[in-house]
Amino acid sequence: MRGARELREEVGLQVPATSLRVVCEPHHRDEFKRDSCHFVEMELDTEPQLVLDQREVVWARWMDVETALRLPLMPVVRAYLEDAARQRGLVPSCPPP
Repeated sequence: MRGARELREEVGLQVPATSLRVVCEPHHRDEFKRDSCHFVEMELDTEPQLVLDQREVVWARWMDVETALRLPLMPVVRAYLEDAARQRGLVPSCPPP
């Protein structure tokens, strides 16, 4: 799975491709461009240290869904996180910005 390679190359996280579950692959338009996103999920027992490539990823941190939804996000990412929160029975404590 390409997601495992991307995780290794961009944030230094080495995981077996079989540990990733494809959630959705939406196509969307944003800022006059067409784009495809690939959302995958995996379960982790601990938060591994990330080593950013400083090219495609210059900032990253682990956070819960509520915290993430307070950030300015692309609409497709916000929709994914809101759906994930609903499926897990989590309700964001504040409305999106």
